[in-house]
Amino acid sequence: MPQDKIISKTVLFDSSSYTLRGWVSVCCAAFMAAAYFCGFSPTLVLLVYIAALFWGGELFIRGALGEAAKFYFGFNALAAVSMLGAFAFFILNNFCGAGVGVSGDILLPPLIFALANFVKAAELGRVKGAFAFIESADNFIPRSAIKIEGGERKKLFSSEIEPGDTILVERGARVPLDAIVLKTAAEVDEYLLTGNVLPTVRQKGAVVYAASVNKGPAFTARVISLKSTSRIAKILRALKENEKRKLFSSPSPLESCATAVLAFFILLGALQAAWGIYWEGADKLIYRAAVFFFILACAGPAGYMAAALLPLALLKKGAARGGVMINNEGVLKTLTRADKVFIDKTGTLTSGRLEVAEVLPAAGVKPAEVIKAALLAQRDSGNIFETALKEYTKKDKIKSEKIISCEAFAGSGVLAATAKDTVIAGRAAWLKEMGISAAPARDELGKTAVHVAKNGAYLGCVYFSDRLRANAGASVAYVKELGKKVCLISGDNPAAVQAAAAKAGIEEYYGNMFPQDKAAKIAAQANLGESIIMIGDGFNDILALLKADGAIAFAPAGRNTFNSWVDIAVSSRDFGVIGRIFNFDKRQKTITRQNVLFAVLSGVCAVWFTIYFNNGAQWWQLPVFTAAAAAFAALNSARLLKW
Repeated sequence: MPQDKIISKTVLFDSSSYTLRGWVSVCCAAFMAAAYFCGFSPTLVLLVYIAALFWGGELFIRGALGEAAKFYFGFNALAAVSMLGAFAFFILNNFCGAGVGVSGDILLPPLIFALANFVKAAELGRVKGAFAFIESADNFIPRSAIKIEGGERKKLFSSEIEPGDTILVERGARVPLDAIVLKTAAEVDEYLLTGNVLPTVRQKGAVVYAASVNKGPAFTARVISLKSTSRIAKILRALKENEKRKLFSSPSPLESCATAVLAFFILLGALQAAWGIYWEGADKLIYRAAVFFFILACAGPAGYMAAALLPLALLKKGAARGGVMINNEGVLKTLTRADKVFIDKTGTLTSGRLEVAEVLPAAGVKPAEVIKAALLAQRDSGNIFETALKEYTKKDKIKSEKIISCEAFAGSGVLAATAKDTVIAGRAAWLKEMGISAAPARDELGKTAVHVAKNGAYLGCVYFSDRLRANAGASVAYVKELGKKVCLISGDNPAAVQAAAAKAGIEEYYGNMFPQDKAAKIAAQANLGESIIMIGDGFNDILALLKADGAIAFAPAGRNTFNSWVDIAVSSRDFGVIGRIFNFDKRQKTITRQNVLFAVLSGVCAVWFTIYFNNGAQWWQLPVFTAAAAAFAALNSARLLKW
């Protein structure tokens, strides 16, 4: 069964129900151990056993029955069959005279019930958290707004506010819709939108975005969007779709091999019963039935749980050591089956550590004026352009003035203002939209052009050059060897994109792509039935990242608010980690299969040693085989810690 449909087949209960039943099972296990060592009557033990089975194991039995109705047999079925097998064996051996000779081994199941319940509770806690996040995502946008009409204040639902209405945003309140500031300046916190931890000043006429927090005095603004069409609303819609997709692409690791393990032990039990009846006749039918149920009990999920869960846990820990944070383990499967990989250029495929290659001033303008204005526009942005400009101006000791407001337009440029000047820096097309005629930039291979203007007058253009990240070409080649198409997609000029694509060995590439264009391109490919992976960075790519079936983002650890929204966040500067990430699923599956195989062999050995070799067992023998399976799983999975 495809992994993305497993969760829709499994029956889930509330995590607190599993936790409660886990503690009940612990109490039952403790009592049964005391009963065994103190010589209590089998009848008393049976009563506790019934409580452990039909209370501690109830949810697994109900879940197995519900899944069986859908013709699915997973971990619930494995746990339920093992539990019922142990119970049936206990009845046949202690009350029907089966005479298998097993003593305390069968006291282990209640403890296994407890472990299985606690594991399920933890997994469902993750699922519950995802649903809670989806339900609360809209809380980022205020449900109400204060409308100013005829000099009076009216508190309305945000959905009732229309473009053109005037709203009042009080201190500490979130901006309910995208709006233009009226009269006085506004000081807003846009961390949710841009990842910038510092408040931003928006002057009269500037745009403030929904979900921003007013950090200064109350201000009025004219609404320019509906609640459903604001910038944050588009991001949140994509985010909720992505979270729902994660739930269906992240089935429990316990489901991976449960069906095969269950089928193996049922077949093994049936074969031994058939073999015994064939050679010994029906004289020992009860004995053979008891052995059959004992074999089912040996399929107990304790060793299997360790075998299935440890690889993923240790893989995530090992990946974190290498600067890779896996937020959605289900994406590892998606990476394996993906058809196409889109890669952003600047800051993703390239190092993002730009340097100023050339300054081309307009007629009558000095190069220093262009650089000073460009530095002013990028001041305190913390982006790659600011870093490059600071390095370039360090030797000339050029200092920019103090800015009072700065507004970033994703994929277009930056608008900044001082007490007397307004500076914009970005695309030539964007400057044209602002009524400024920019000289056409030379489409030079490998260079990015940033046009600069001050107070409506064009100053010139600054060219930046960038280099590919380390091992970018090798990683792209590896991804192509896996049978995936690779496409470079960027907001940069086509010539610069072509140059980077040629260096990395990418044949398909697109330039001059705005953030919404990237998202639309990915959506179009997905509509053709292809599974898409997007590798990008930061705020400019968030819509494209959320639209893709799998999202990998290069971003400094803890710096970008979107790091926890993508499937995998990478803080390493080496593009070589991409090749390793695409290999994660194969490594994890290999280790998991080895662990499960050893757990199955341990169960088989427990059966043989107990029934045939020793003609009975002591209380410690089955736990020893179970512990051996868990120990092997831990040691074998530890290999995934190696980066």
